[in-house]
Amino acid sequence: MRKLWHYLLATRPIESMLMIGFPLIGMLIGADSLDGLGWLALKFIVATYPLVMYVYCLNSYGGLEHDRVNQRLNRNPAVTGEVSDKEMIGLIYFGAFVSGLLYFLWFPHCLVPWLLIMGNWTLYSHPHIYAKARPVFGTTVHLIGGVLQFVLGYAAVRPIDEKGLLVGAYFALVFAAGHLNHEVKDHQPDSEAGLRTNAVVYGPERVFRFAFGVFTVAFVYLFLLAATGVTGWREAVPYLLIYPPHAVLHWRAVRGTWIGYDRLYQTAYRLLFVAAGALLFLLKWWA
Repeated sequence: MRKLWHYLLATRPIESMLMIGFPLIGMLIGADSLDGLGWLALKFIVATYPLVMYVYCLNSYGGLEHDRVNQRLNRNPAVTGEVSDKEMIGLIYFGAFVSGLLYFLWFPHCLVPWLLIMGNWTLYSHPHIYAKARPVFGTTVHLIGGVLQFVLGYAAVRPIDEKGLLVGAYFALVFAAGHLNHEVKDHQPDSEAGLRTNAVVYGPERVFRFAFGVFTVAFVYLFLLAATGVTGWREAVPYLLIYPPHAVLHWRAVRGTWIGYDRLYQTAYRLLFVAAGALLFLLKWWA
């Protein structure tokens, strides 16, 4: 049992569940109604967790040496040695196989985005490519990944169409901006490890401000999607409403002298997006 617990921790379960949130929102926006969606969403989570497990286990395996100098990650069983390199490779292949099998059985129309997601995150984490350590390249992977993860859930309830791709682009911008903040948070250990992330190359404060600029572009873009009828206001309003408090949080984080990344800011704006997802669900339910 202890070994199984170490395997679970090696998949970084909290971050994995946060990543599953993007395709679940895609499923919610794509669904015409909530009838039967609960059971479908449960099956989708079961199929998607092994995929996200592949993503995070490959990320850990590809960056073990770098993670050892990062206090946020150096207690991961893959870093401490409680899960060996061979076991990590086993978890990577297990995640790929099980997720592919479950999508084939339950969501065969999701197999194309599933395959593209696998390839995209392999570019990010594979030790011979490692886009994670390259400025701009790593952010590009997150932009592409954001769209793919949204349409993965969207495709579970309807064929991928123009609306799915355009709305997915909003979540791609949000995902990329969040990753830029993530790089700012890890600026010091990444710098010590010799990684050339955006925050290391261009400076953490500059990247932090740029990330909020991307959030702002995402807000304007979503407003335009709703105003032009690409998506309904019911779907857009929850995410439009969280921009003002997000802006206030950002202003509080940057006012005065820059003293480093405000982790409370990240927690707060993540909770805002969780709240927006909950409001979207309620609006769909009331309708």
